[in-house]
Amino acid sequence: TDASSWLVSWDWLLEPPLYPTPGCWRSEDHRLSSARPYNARTMESPFLHLSGLLRAIGLFLSGVCHQLPEHTLAAAAGQMPLCARCTGTYWGAALGFLFLWRQRSPRAARLPRAEVMLFLTGLSFLWLIDGANSYLNFLTGDVWLYQPNNALRLATGLGFGFALGAVVWPLFNASVWKEPSAERALSSWRELSVALAGLVGLW
Repeated sequence: TDASSWLVSWDWLLEPPLYPTPGCWRSEDHRLSSARPYNARTMESPFLHLSGLLRAIGLFLSGVCHQLPEHTLAAAAGQMPLCARCTGTYWGAALGFLFLWRQRSPRAARLPRAEVMLFLTGLSFLWLIDGANSYLNFLTGDVWLYQPNNALRLATGLGFGFALGAVVWPLFNASVWKEPSAERALSSWRELSVALAGLVGLW
């Protein structure tokens, strides 16, 4: 059998976790009798009714992402398994790791300079603000700070992912290597500018 049919035959291992539906906690004994596969709105993963490898990937990633269709980018095969914000976050972190590995010493174990860290903190706050604004819009249907959209979710996700990578990379090196390098992960605005240009190109 091919890989796709093998995955289908083992579907019982790939079922998403069960979570309570809204309101079931109001019952007297708090039992999860009405539990269904999780989705923030429908309580059901959009990949639940697919089959094969795409279903496996979608259900696996449903544990880290809500996968709301209106918050998710579309590809030729259909909805991507991660929302725009999560897609940006993971791609940003991956690009950050790759950039730091190629640009600096692979064992650089010092955090970026203070002013660079301040800028990275700003990227993280943009991610937080956009996420809060989007969530309030999702909960209430009202426009709060501005109308959320997938382009902003992707952009702030890329920024936060890169900021996360720039901090995790030196901490990882300091923890893993017996003789880590004393270099900084990001030592200049020029290096940061090159990395940001890559993020803009990816966006």
